[in-house]
Amino acid sequence: TRYFLADILQQRRNWKAPKQKREPFTYPMFQALATLMDRLARQDGTIFLSVDFAVLDWTRLGVHTGSRLAEYGQSKPDKRRPFATVPNSREAGEWAGTPIAFIRADFTFYDAQMVCREFCACLERPDLAQFVHIRFRFDKSVNNFTIRKFQRVSGSLLCPVKAALSILKRADRLSIPSDFPIGAFRPAGAAPGQYAFLQGDHVCSVMQKACRMAYPDPNHYMRKHIALLQSHSNRITAAVALYNAGETEEVIAFRLRWSVETVRFYLRECFKVVGPLTEQAIRGATLS
Repeated sequence: TRYFLADILQQRRNWKAPKQKREPFTYPMFQALATLMDRLARQDGTIFLSVDFAVLDWTRLGVHTGSRLAEYGQSKPDKRRPFATVPNSREAGEWAGTPIAFIRADFTFYDAQMVCREFCACLERPDLAQFVHIRFRFDKSVNNFTIRKFQRVSGSLLCPVKAALSILKRADRLSIPSDFPIGAFRPAGAAPGQYAFLQGDHVCSVMQKACRMAYPDPNHYMRKHIALLQSHSNRITAAVALYNAGETEEVIAFRLRWSVETVRFYLRECFKVVGPLTEQAIRGATLS
């Protein structure tokens, strides 16, 4: 009897409901959100500074980067300081106390001849920027300061160069200091000069709204699994898009700075159709 009871207790300890995996963002979601932002911006230019527009920019860039929230937003807000910083340690050196999330200096733009161009010049002539190099200063792995390169995809909503330009333009209009994170927006009703940093709840709320617009039928797969659209969906979207574009697990791991095992984990049992226009953007933007 003692062994029988011990076996039952062990089974209870071992059994637990598996966590539901996150689902990716799809092209119809990006399209629905972009259409809404375009319509509202024609009526009110300050919509560009809104949380909805900021989330659109960072998630469409995330299709290419596979960024986790901490790379562009604040995953664990601390009331004592406005944003997460690199721990003050000997190993951190000159980077101690600087933001973990992207800052302006992490983005470098190049023209068609691969000549580096200042952002202000690209802002005046957006077509001047044909390439963007993005520096990932801090990762969970040992691969800090990795650089990934992307090129302009003409006519695509998911062009990484246009998304990056839009993000930096918003940072300028919000007057964010050069050494502060640029994943920010102006809250509704806030006065000029005020801004807030993106958090996971913002991404979740905006992209679930985009899902409802893109899929009005409540019985659609994405609507029935809408709760699985979270900030982490950015990473799954990038993996699925590269997978749909025909890339191998090894190439996906390199592009997204992951291990092959992580790629397999993210691809398992999630919605695999992010849309052919997403795949085309991935193919067009990716550089070695």
